[in-house]
Amino acid sequence: GHLDLATNECRRVLALKPNDISALTNLGLLLSDQEKYEDALFFLNKAKTLELNAEILNNIGVTYERMGKYDLAVNNFSEALKLNPDAIEVLINCGVTLERLGKLDEAITYANRIIQLDEKNEAGYFGRAACYEKLQSLDKAIADYTKVIELNSTKKHGAQWNRSLVMLCKGDYEQGWREYEHRLEIDYAKALYNTEQLKEFAWNG
Repeated sequence: GHLDLATNECRRVLALKPNDISALTNLGLLLSDQEKYEDALFFLNKAKTLELNAEILNNIGVTYERMGKYDLAVNNFSEALKLNPDAIEVLINCGVTLERLGKLDEAITYANRIIQLDEKNEAGYFGRAACYEKLQSLDKAIADYTKVIELNSTKKHGAQWNRSLVMLCKGDYEQGWREYEHRLEIDYAKALYNTEQLKEFAWNG
């Protein structure tokens, strides 16, 4: 597949130039995508010894996060942010990992920073809403999910679903059930659309 071809190309480059930082980093990312995490860390850490930058540290953090080693992931994200405090991708990754660790107040701090840097960033509002939901700050969670919906982002449908569940938890049964049932209708329509029968109908009228 494409991953194998790209992996082999990186290895070819490294056979000629063992300290090529770009090839080391790319190979680490490719191996991480293939769930070969220990191998990925070997190449990413080698790249790190040659050039300490936020991108490499972020990639190491992502690999640790995929391994479920959240503390190590946060450590690398934090180091990356020391080098580039405004790196939104790293802020998002760190916030998500802190949420998984149950460090919700810290995760909210990162979400606030993301929104401060980019007031239309869907991940900032969505992540903060998830934290507020876990903290039982339901009105704040609803407000942030609503903001995601208003942004008409890729996370819109997920936000609609989550908002409906928060509304039900809050006791707003009428609106909560309305949104919940609407979301079920959307999922059902998507399932129908994905059938070969409906595709044929769409093409043939």
